[in-house]
Amino acid sequence: MILPAPSPAHPLCSRLAVDLRSLALLRAGLALFLLIDSLSRLLHAGLLYTDDGLLPRDLAIGAIEAGRWSLHLANGGLFFAIVLSLLQVLAATALALGWRSRIAGPLLGLLLVSAIARHPAMFDASDALALALLAFGLMLPWNARWSVDAAFAPARPGPSHLSWPGIALLLFACLLPIGLALASDAPEGLLGLLSSPSAHLPGSALVKLPSLLPTLEIGLRIAAWLILPLALVPWARPYARRAALVFAVLLCAFALISVAPVALALLGLLAGALLIDGALWDRLAGDPALPDLRVHPNGDTPGALGMALLARELLCLQHTQVANAQDSPRASRLLANGASLIVIDRNEEAYLDGAAVAMLLRRSPLLRPLRGLLNGGFANSLGSLLLRLRGMAKSGRCAGHSPTDASGATSSRIAILASVLLLLLVVVQFGAAGVLPSALASGARIVLRPLALDRSWIDLLPAAGAAQRWIAVPGERSNGTEVDALSESLPPPNYGLSTLPWFSGERGRQYENALAQPGARIERLAFARFLCEQHSEALARVRVTLMVREAGAQIAEQRVLLRHECRAEESSP
Repeated sequence: MILPAPSPAHPLCSRLAVDLRSLALLRAGLALFLLIDSLSRLLHAGLLYTDDGLLPRDLAIGAIEAGRWSLHLANGGLFFAIVLSLLQVLAATALALGWRSRIAGPLLGLLLVSAIARHPAMFDASDALALALLAFGLMLPWNARWSVDAAFAPARPGPSHLSWPGIALLLFACLLPIGLALASDAPEGLLGLLSSPSAHLPGSALVKLPSLLPTLEIGLRIAAWLILPLALVPWARPYARRAALVFAVLLCAFALISVAPVALALLGLLAGALLIDGALWDRLAGDPALPDLRVHPNGDTPGALGMALLARELLCLQHTQVANAQDSPRASRLLANGASLIVIDRNEEAYLDGAAVAMLLRRSPLLRPLRGLLNGGFANSLGSLLLRLRGMAKSGRCAGHSPTDASGATSSRIAILASVLLLLLVVVQFGAAGVLPSALASGARIVLRPLALDRSWIDLLPAAGAAQRWIAVPGERSNGTEVDALSESLPPPNYGLSTLPWFSGERGRQYENALAQPGARIERLAFARFLCEQHSEALARVRVTLMVREAGAQIAEQRVLLRHECRAEESSP
């Protein structure tokens, strides 16, 4: 099947084009999210990826599903795990800055897929959604604005981008708030999660007012289903798309403050940024009546021109002209007086060195809230400091790749991208099992399994319910004394509500939920073996126990998931 490129003349296409600044915001936000996640994985590299951690390789191989792969299984040492984690951190940093994005993005995706397969118990809904957004972004020019690549690109593409991959991503972004708020009628939806004891305010407050929940459900359904027509219907007025953006933000913000997996709502907000159109971006950029600037660095200083181009791009000064001072008569005269950087505004007023840097900072829309602090002597001193730091940096031009424009791509290439992305849209957003015929769904999973995109993020949401669930691990010494195996000092057993000592927040809850799953016997065995090895010869046996306390109950029920003899290889459920 060959799909023609979408025609900009079609009335619907005007609604389906994505502003390049929105794509850049998605790239930077997603990369920062993955950077924080990568740093967390780096701090716990020994626990997650080594043979002395929570899942040694001999057990991890049995836990990996057919069709998946993991580079992390090549070695079980701490040094190798740290190297891969550092590489993941560097790739996320490069993608956030937009430097070598066409290399950093795929590298980050491959390392993330490898890390997920190495320790599947740490794979949750936010990982699945982030991976899906990354897969979409790699097929789009999301480095065409606000990036190192864009600063040194020989040509600057137009303000918006129209292609089949972009259309698929826009549809995906519109459907995200619907899935986040409702998830069809599944109990894992937002309304189901509101009944969970882990819900934040105002979610937990709403549970105490059950009469409001039906009204809230109706409001959420109306708002969620209004997003698609308001954003995409061609005859809707421009403000309709902004109304859709407001609805999407409100739904995601409600999830953010009400539901435990806040990372999911943050990713939903990032995807909703794709609905920001060019007119709204121009309004956010500031007053168009402000005079444009001309920046003239010293052309004899190595790397000065490149730093000026980079500052223009990262400070969002798109109306600024950059040229060597030697190419401007007035700037060259000022250069002869000892200046190294000259900025001239439309009124022909010149700013030199530190004052020039301060002027660039004041004009940046990103720093508008700090504009009052960027005046006077303090701003000039700050500018001089930044200028000296620039001089201490390595000289040389930063080489970047020109962002590609999909309008020049062939129809066959667009058809391939469209087919893959539409398949991802169905599989990742809804789960192919309920939409496609079983044979086609199975085939889709086989294709997507090596990329860890065969699981819907909705399917990976934590189970909702009124019961509190946590893991306790009582241990027993050789003399029969019971202790708490989760504590380093081995105090008496603690069956109360607690968290695992190695992880905090959502990662810890995700790991506990994974241990409680019926098919997680290998993970529970590895967990029990890890605790036995941590306490050396002090423990004779441990019991991995799931604690369940129903709503209103004072005492939690104990469900033994695994009994493990520390000196034996086998365990009994």
